[in-house]
Amino acid sequence: MIVELKDIFKSYSEGEDNPRRNILDSFNLLINFDESISIVGPSGCGKTTLLNILGTLDKPDSGEVIFKGELVTHMNDDQLSKLRAEKIGFIFQSHYLLPQISVIENVILPTLAVNRKQNNSIIFDEAENLLSQVGLKKQAHKFPSQLSGGEKQRVAIVRSLINKPNLVLADEPTGSLDKSRGEDIIDLLKTLCVNNQTSLVVVTHDVEIASQMKRRLCYKNYDFIES
Repeated sequence: MIVELKDIFKSYSEGEDNPRRNILDSFNLLINFDESISIVGPSGCGKTTLLNILGTLDKPDSGEVIFKGELVTHMNDDQLSKLRAEKIGFIFQSHYLLPQISVIENVILPTLAVNRKQNNSIIFDEAENLLSQVGLKKQAHKFPSQLSGGEKQRVAIVRSLINKPNLVLADEPTGSLDKSRGEDIIDLLKTLCVNNQTSLVVVTHDVEIASQMKRRLCYKNYDFIES
């Protein structure tokens, strides 16, 4: 088991004169190793909130978040930052590459937050190997402005895997791409996660992409139901 959510409750205020709106109510989820899961639902239903709780970027109002047997709900910010850096990879709709540094420097950026014993040459070798797997080895020393949208998203995928995380969380990773490039990105992401024995959770509005995951959570009747 990688992550378990137990009796998660999360609500948000919609203004002083409005009651709080429940996003997750007694929600439970278990994610095992080598699983792929999609989260599907309309805008505003709580897909990103659920993803952020899984990634410890947001805390539930109540309930427990357990990561590899360790209760993380009450960890402090430093402990959570260390957990995210070492065990979780993030991919967003926007690639968030730093424009002033090269592709390979963007890839190795997450390693700076981890106390790794490898020297710099080994880390660069790992980054080059991942870039080779996505067909971008020749672009390693270019800047993000010199890449296409699809290439930038491939770099973001590689960056999410550089620390060998147990879990990759992807929030609409194909939202800024056309259908063909989006399908290529999902195929690539699935392949890399299988090769690295990493579990994958994808938030998407694309039903076809969602159906490619082993499990699917769909928003129905104000709850996420597995289908």
